[in-house]
Amino acid sequence: MVNRRALESVKADSGAFQALEAYGHRFTEAGRFRIEVLRDDVVVARHSLEVVDDRSGSPQVGIDVGRSAGSAKDDCGCAELGGAERLAAGGAALWWTTGNEQNLSVAGTRIDPGGDRETFDSRELGEGDFFSRVFLRPGVYRLANRHGDGEGRITVTNPRRAGGKERNPGIARSAVRVLCRERGFDPAEVELERGQGLVWFVVEPARYRIVVEPEKLD
Repeated sequence: MVNRRALESVKADSGAFQALEAYGHRFTEAGRFRIEVLRDDVVVARHSLEVVDDRSGSPQVGIDVGRSAGSAKDDCGCAELGGAERLAAGGAALWWTTGNEQNLSVAGTRIDPGGDRETFDSRELGEGDFFSRVFLRPGVYRLANRHGDGEGRITVTNPRRAGGKERNPGIARSAVRVLCRERGFDPAEVELERGQGLVWFVVEPARYRIVVEPEKLD
């Protein structure tokens, strides 16, 4: 089924992701984590994640949060997304949706004997977090950090090949990387082809909520 909402969307928000977008977090230490998936800041699903120091863990774990978000299976009305995933320390977990859900976010709490503590939250990206978006609509987009310094611009064009003819957008180029530093986005100006992805990596101690809005659409 074609996700029409995703195809028509021209805005992005790392703290309220949807289809064509994903949030990820890199885990540097072993431990047990309780993950909550929220929609409009209300918990709609939960799952567990175990980070291990040995080879029994996967280098990357991916979770489609849209497949269960919102179906009530316990007292809080949350859905359980399955058993505990096992991730190798140093690896990354990635959350996305293939459904029509919007305004999704993810928060993780480390379960410690001395007391649980919140570790990460997609509504406030920190060092070790990353956010991605695939752009389908050509045009110029404004880029900003709602939680601090950082502004930029994204230009999306139709794919071209030699001779000026439009290339099949299904043959997408590799995603472009942008580093989120204390002083802002690096680089601040990005050019993409339609259907190409953009990934923001928070690489320094900073607070980020990445917001993309159209400035001029083709």
